[in-house]
Amino acid sequence: MNRFILLAIAVACSWASAAFAGDYLVRVDTTGYVDRPAAEKDPKETILRSIEVVARPGAVFHCKVRIGTHQTLTLTGKLRPVDKGNFVIEFQHVYTIDTGVTVPTEGGKRKPLLDTTTTQTMIAVPLDVPVVIGGLDIQSGKPKVKSRQRWVLRLTKYKSPDD
Repeated sequence: MNRFILLAIAVACSWASAAFAGDYLVRVDTTGYVDRPAAEKDPKETILRSIEVVARPGAVFHCKVRIGTHQTLTLTGKLRPVDKGNFVIEFQHVYTIDTGVTVPTEGGKRKPLLDTTTTQTMIAVPLDVPVVIGGLDIQSGKPKVKSRQRWVLRLTKYKSPDD
């Protein structure tokens, strides 16, 4: 009897994974502009940075990208199917810049001072629909300049180059 129950559970799990079989592309684009004159109306927004990773439902994904020598992007998380074409993504997106400044440690050595922006959340995401997950607007300096960043999450069905 116990073997029959375990077999039934295994078959149900395989059917559920078959319904969402295949790989998906998780992509986070940072869009916006940097240091535009504050008086400028509607500055043109572009993609500033991107990171993407191929993910399989139910499995953990991780990607780390170095941009030049001072910037790093990391995307880590888990993709979970919920119903017909919809998913929940639990993820952490980290953008790190080495400021070029070092600070002393207790051992007398110096370590770099890093400027880090982290977004960590769980969000429901439909396929092929961009979702804004965060952002910031900054005005600073003399003369006044403004910057804008938006983090946009996209989930699409992955198509391998061989397809």
